[in-house]
Amino acid sequence: MANFVRAVQSRKGSDLRADALQGHLSAACCHMANVSHRLGTQSTPEAILERTGCNGQLTDAFQRRREHLRENGVDLRNTRGVLGPWVSLDPKTERFVGEFAEGANALATRTYRQPFAVPPLA
Repeated sequence: MANFVRAVQSRKGSDLRADALQGHLSAACCHMANVSHRLGTQSTPEAILERTGCNGQLTDAFQRRREHLRENGVDLRNTRGVLGPWVSLDPKTERFVGEFAEGANALATRTYRQPFAVPPLA
């Protein structure tokens, strides 16, 4: 963040350590995960494994997270995890598409108060 602020102050794009678009795309991945989480429901570990079972990477990630939580005193049988839906983003419009698009797009913006309103893009 400090690098970005310095680049804004200098008005030189060359001062950025990473291209602004790359930062935007990286942040979008995090936002997609947060939107999925907010659309998700609390689930048992068994339900999560059942839903992620067709994807070895997801299953592995869940098992590693489960072990980490267990090592730190969190039992997912008592403290449920959240299983979010798979959300998809159209890269051209930067809008959610597919089965969960309506709920996801509603979370992608907010109602702004004047004079801090962000105008809609054309």
